[in-house]
Amino acid sequence: MKIKIVKVPSGQAPQEVREFWLGCIFEVYGINSDGVVLGVWDAKPQVNEHSYGYVVTKKECIRELKRLGHHLAAKFWNMTLPHNNAIVFGRQFCEAYDE
Repeated sequence: MKIKIVKVPSGQAPQEVREFWLGCIFEVYGINSDGVVLGVWDAKPQVNEHSYGYVVTKKECIRELKRLGHHLAAKFWNMTLPHNNAIVFGRQFCEAYDE
């Protein structure tokens, strides 16, 4: 399954960084259904708009941002998420489809 980000995701990162997710297409690693995600800054468990969503590996996220020429955003996420190996995108920010 793949997802395309169609709405700017909410989150702790600055708005101008989150806007670079628009148009990204990712291979889905899994579905987060337990209702808990880790915070971007502190890696503490929390419940938010992404608690039920699509799990994408950090590597996949960085690769897609670079492919689209968003190198500064890729660098931001690579440096910001040293403790996380994945990012969860809430379903309301995505369009899902099978290849």
